[in-house]
Amino acid sequence: MLESCARLEYVDLSSNNFNGELLPNVARFRKFSVAENNLTRSVFPDGCKLESLDLSANMLIGNFPDSMATCKNLTYLSLWGNNFAGMVPAGIGKIASLEALVLGNNGFDRQIPQELTNCVSLQFLDISRNTFGGDVQEIFGNFMSLKYLVLHHNYTRDVVASGMLRLPLLARLDLSFNEFTRDLPQKVAYMKSLKYLMLTDNNFSGRIPSEYGQLAELGALDLSNNNLSGGIPMSIGDLMSLLWLILAGNQLSGEIPPEIGYYTSLLWLNLEDNRLTSLRWQR
Repeated sequence: MLESCARLEYVDLSSNNFNGELLPNVARFRKFSVAENNLTRSVFPDGCKLESLDLSANMLIGNFPDSMATCKNLTYLSLWGNNFAGMVPAGIGKIASLEALVLGNNGFDRQIPQELTNCVSLQFLDISRNTFGGDVQEIFGNFMSLKYLVLHHNYTRDVVASGMLRLPLLARLDLSFNEFTRDLPQKVAYMKSLKYLMLTDNNFSGRIPSEYGQLAELGALDLSNNNLSGGIPMSIGDLMSLLWLILAGNQLSGEIPPEIGYYTSLLWLNLEDNRLTSLRWQR
C-alpha cells in the first residue's frame, strides 16, 4: 500500500490489530513503530535503513531474528513485551550505532553475549523481567557509555562482582524486585553521575552506608521493602537535589535526621513501616 510513497520516512501503526508477519518493505523507512499489535514474525532484508524500530507488545516468539543485524543505522530498538526466548543474539553487536536497546519482559536467557559490548554508543539498556537469576554478569561493567540500566524483576542475587558499579556515566540504576541479600554496596557512592537509584523490594540488609550522602546529583533514592536496620545516616541530609526519598518497609530505628529538614526540592518522603521513634526538624 505504501510502495508509491517514495518520500515517506516516519510511520506509526501502533495500537492496532495487525497480525502475522512484519512486512519487509518497512526497512526502507527511517522510523517505524508497530507497537501493541499481534505480529508473530519479523524478517529484515539487506539494505535496511531504519534508525528507530519499536516492535514492543506484540506476539513475536522464539529466537531473535539474526536478520536484525542488517539494520546498521539503528539507534533505537524496542522489543519489550514479546515472547522471545533463548540467548540475546550476538548479531546485535554489529549495530554499532545503537543508543537504546529495550529487551524487557521477554524470556531471554541470562547469558549476555560479549559481542554486545561492540555497541559503544549504547546509553539505555533495559533487560528487565527476563527472570535471569544468579549473579549480575561481569559484562555489564563494560558498557562504558551507559547512562540508564534497568534490570528489575530478574531474580538476580549479587551485583558486587558485576563491574556495573564502576560505570562512570550511569544516571539511573534500577535493580528493584530482585533477590539481593547482602549489605547495600558502598561502591555505589563512586557513581557520581547517579540521579536515580532504585533498589526496592530486595533482601538487602545492614545499615544504609553513610557514603551515599556523597551522591550529590541524586534525585531519587528508593530503598523500600528491604531488611535495612540501624539509623538513617545524617549524611543523607547532604543530598540537596533529592526529589524522592523512600525508605518504607524496613527496620530502621532511632531519630529521623533533622538534616532532612534542609531539603528544599523534596516532593515525596515515605518512611512508613519502620521503627523510627522521633522527629525533630531543624528551624
